[in-house]
Amino acid sequence: MPDSGEHSDVPATPWLPRDWQHPDYVPLSTGHHLRPIRPDDTELDMLAVMGSQERLWAIFGDVWGWPPTTTTAEQDRWCMASARTALHRARPHMG
Repeated sequence: MPDSGEHSDVPATPWLPRDWQHPDYVPLSTGHHLRPIRPDDTELDMLAVMGSQERLWAIFGDVWGWPPTTTTAEQDRWCMASARTALHRARPHMG
């Protein structure tokens, strides 16, 4: 990830409080729910990512090289698992 000093539009301080924790599950009034994506979601994620690959590449490709046209389900699963691990490491441990 680029150093925040490289971009003038990146805030120098976090925009969320340090003790903020993302919810693991949010029920909606429609009967649906929101939750973080996980490796078990690979099939759905692959459809979404590869269905929008050109648009996503235009946004993220130059900086992160993502998502390549050759992305495999195993690579996608690894990417989701890595992001989930990083998220949990970054979360403050409360009580």
